[in-house]
Amino acid sequence: KYGLDIHYPKYWVDNGTEMKAQSKLLVKGGDDFNATKPLAERWSDWTVTFSETSGTKKMTTTLAHGVPFTWIEMTHIDPTITVVKTGNDGADNLLSESVSVDFIDGTGHSLTGTQTLSQFIVKVSNAATTDLYGIYLPAGSSITIDGSEATVSYSGDKKFVVVALLKQNSDLNSYATYAYSKPTDTKV
Repeated sequence: KYGLDIHYPKYWVDNGTEMKAQSKLLVKGGDDFNATKPLAERWSDWTVTFSETSGTKKMTTTLAHGVPFTWIEMTHIDPTITVVKTGNDGADNLLSESVSVDFIDGTGHSLTGTQTLSQFIVKVSNAATTDLYGIYLPAGSSITIDGSEATVSYSGDKKFVVVALLKQNSDLNSYATYAYSKPTDTKV
């Protein structure tokens, strides 16, 4: 009801039938966003676009099978972004101890306070493992970091967040070539 969870699946359950995530990124529509009826708006062979609406606020999300990106378009929303470890059990969940959440640039430098940028990484880690979420925004966007949460403010009419699951920090720049190209139709 608050927005969207994006999971980073990394391990299989013990019987091998399902992948589980050790962390998830939350994209929230704000304190007064309370979506109650998600709606599939369009789909093709490999994509689906669905929306969540709360009053005049709307999140429209596009997913594509086998693609590391999630595209989220915003209407009347300055979203908050945070990452948390999941409550999933399993011997292969390495993110089971205490974790740190960091906002960094593509070179690994820490981001604090308010920054104007179009891409950054949300990193959740402990001594055993790291999950990296690449975040792509319209040019001129700013983020305000408060603890383990970042609030996005937009400078223009384009309002979106693109999330990518990264293997390493340098993927942030490599993926930027494709992050801003949302698929609108796929055929097999």
